[in-house]
Amino acid sequence: MEDPIVAISKWLRPRLLTICTALVATIMILYGNDINRIAKRMVRRLHFFLRVLTLVLICSFGYGMLTVMGGFFVAGIFGRLSDYVLFPVLFVVFMLIGVLAERKRCM
Repeated sequence: MEDPIVAISKWLRPRLLTICTALVATIMILYGNDINRIAKRMVRRLHFFLRVLTLVLICSFGYGMLTVMGGFFVAGIFGRLSDYVLFPVLFVVFMLIGVLAERKRCM
């Protein structure tokens, strides 16, 4: 009989890219306002059109690219983990994100 942790990890492995993209997207949601605040501060003195263009580029292309590329990067890291540790590590990472969300009063 197979260890339940290994069975769950094997079930998660084909879905790893989706899980890691969700992980990166969640982190982006938690820290998006902070990133926007910094970007606004940096472009504050620019002309209105340049400010809008910069923020659109950051929000649409920047966040989109970071989410997709970050998902691939994180999936590559988690993909190297053995079946004995994949599920526990994912569980702990999502719990830590939950703690971060609670501390930022997102929940």
